[in-house]
Amino acid sequence: MPARWWPPATTSSLGRLSVRGNFYQEADNPNNAPNLNLNDTLRAELQRAGNVAFAVAPGAEAVPYTRTQVLYRRDTANGSFRRAVGADTLGQVFSVRFTDLGQGNGDYRLSTTDVTSNGRVYEYVGPGLGRYQPVRRVPTPLLKQMLSGGVSYRLDSSTTVFFDAARSRLDRNRFSSESAQDGAMRMGYVVRDRALPAALAGGVLRNYRLRSTLDYEYTARHFAPIDRYRDIEFDRNWSAVSSAQGTAAGPASRSDNIFNFSVGLAKDVNNGVNYRLSRRFRSGEVSGLQHWVDAAQKVGNLEMRGSLFVLNSDAGRFHSNWARGEATGRFVSGKIVPGYTYRFDKNRVSSATTDTIRSANYFDEHNVFIQSRDSARTQYRLDYSYRRDQTPNAEQNALRRRGTAQTWQGTLASRLGKTQDLRLLATYRDLDSLGLARNRTVLGQVFYNASLLQNQIRSELSYSVATGRELKRDFSFLPVPAVGQGTHYYGGDADGDGQQDKDEFFEAQTPDAQYRTYIKVYLPTADYLIAFTNRLSYRLTTAAPRGWREAGGWRAAASRFATLTSITVDRRTTDTSLISRLSPFSYDKEDEQLLAFNQPGAQHALLQPLEPHFRGRAHRAANPAEKPARAGLRPAQPEHPESAAAPHAGHVVHRPAHRHARHPRIQQHLPPHPQLPPAGLCCAARNQLPAHALAAPHGHLPAHLQAKHAGHQRRRAQPRHLRRAWA
Repeated sequence: MPARWWPPATTSSLGRLSVRGNFYQEADNPNNAPNLNLNDTLRAELQRAGNVAFAVAPGAEAVPYTRTQVLYRRDTANGSFRRAVGADTLGQVFSVRFTDLGQGNGDYRLSTTDVTSNGRVYEYVGPGLGRYQPVRRVPTPLLKQMLSGGVSYRLDSSTTVFFDAARSRLDRNRFSSESAQDGAMRMGYVVRDRALPAALAGGVLRNYRLRSTLDYEYTARHFAPIDRYRDIEFDRNWSAVSSAQGTAAGPASRSDNIFNFSVGLAKDVNNGVNYRLSRRFRSGEVSGLQHWVDAAQKVGNLEMRGSLFVLNSDAGRFHSNWARGEATGRFVSGKIVPGYTYRFDKNRVSSATTDTIRSANYFDEHNVFIQSRDSARTQYRLDYSYRRDQTPNAEQNALRRRGTAQTWQGTLASRLGKTQDLRLLATYRDLDSLGLARNRTVLGQVFYNASLLQNQIRSELSYSVATGRELKRDFSFLPVPAVGQGTHYYGGDADGDGQQDKDEFFEAQTPDAQYRTYIKVYLPTADYLIAFTNRLSYRLTTAAPRGWREAGGWRAAASRFATLTSITVDRRTTDTSLISRLSPFSYDKEDEQLLAFNQPGAQHALLQPLEPHFRGRAHRAANPAEKPARAGLRPAQPEHPESAAAPHAGHVVHRPAHRHARHPRIQQHLPPHPQLPPAGLCCAARNQLPAHALAAPHGHLPAHLQAKHAGHQRRRAQPRHLRRAWA
């Protein structure tokens, strides 16, 4: 695990001036890398690799022959590896690790004929014709450091100028002496909710406030942030590849220059307008201009809101003309609120010298909806949307229709009385893609929560169905270190080929250790299947009535216990029948179309700790009335000036307002205090005392109150059933 160290960020203020600073470091131990055994040869390779995130090492290792592994022999003609079978096993064999480098970057591929072997088999296809290579990528130990600081000065109540700077160090490989160090800076001003001049503050601009920002940012070519600090869509909005200097080796580093300016007027959430301009220059990658406009206006019962984004940029050898926007209007008058939304995203990326089009996103969408008012007790919304997508044609010189999609969606959220609530979501999508089969997708969710008997019984039910893609998985069987720790066993060489095949392993049906020598390991692939998922989850929580905590006897003991019962049924299948797609209850584990079935259940008994009558006997505070009053505790206020010099002056006695706090067995643990009422004083007697009598000894009580207090104490000494008779 990497070692991280950073002191707390330091911020100091002196009047209108504010200064801040921070330092961060994260480092891996090069001599204790997890899952990596370093020898002298590998250490030398890492030292020569330079400042890289991964070092490439040979993936072949000579080993003795064993039929429990897929082994290879080396072809002396071209140095390639081929699986060792038959007589090949008598010579030198290798255990080879292959790495996926992407199509066209390797010489090997997964075998399409030998698929039953216990392990993946790779075959040589020629230089540059495959995607796998007999090498392994060795992760290198990392070092990250950053020192940052800044200063800001408040010109007035709404305007602030600032300057921030940072310097980073990134060593991707601590075995190498190479390092990447550089800096970044940002400066500008911010204006927030500034009142308009008197000449503009009247008429349609009444109650509007001015907002404006301006900043310039410079990032040096080797500056490496600790984490991503920009929006995830930042580079996409410039039609550029990711420009962040991360831990992995990426594109060539270049300096970045960004200028931003914005100005706007805002009244409230329904009335305002804002404009933002951004200019960016990154040599060889991005040189462009962005315009952003956001506006909202409410006229009577009509609410209108819109946004527009326009980009004109040169991204390397391509030029991007991009327009993206959304406009929404809804009429808020009665219980039903109708509305309409139009969205479009038209990014046309073309070559700067030819008519080649390389557009990744080009669509427009119409959406009609009705919904409840925002303040309604039952919230609902019904939507219908129609979307058209376009894509470059085969010649890449014009756009053509890619597909159309129609989506119906409904949502409902309501409280059924005071103790129950229900939420529903249903979505149906019909996608007609050019050249592909029609795709219909269903998604549904139901959530129902209920509480009974003053929240002593809580029930939570959720059910969902969905259609999606499931990653196809391969598997192999690996031997376990100790006999008896596995789940499968090898049944023998059934076909007599001298190799272990997948169909020669069987699940152990007995606890006998000799039949539990292998485990089944799933391996990811690059293929996907259309899968139908349904999931049912139910949880029930029960607890005793809260009043039992004060009842005593077995009720008080039972009140400390609560039970939690839960069950979940998760099922994924490729069966297209409606019943199989919707029903989570299927116990046919041998169904060939069943991808996964999981049904965990649990029942817990929880023991709650005792609730203390008071949290402590005394609490010293600079302000005696600060926090105890929030918890129902009253500070000890001195009645006379001389009492301030008492031994317990300045203390706050924790005395809860609960009636049991007056019990003698509780108050005898409290420290003596001049302002405490007499020990064992009943609530009725105490409430009739004047303020100066609270500090009086017990013997100085008036006669009629002493008699009332004595009667109260006699009733407390009786059993509870007799005490009720006295009352």
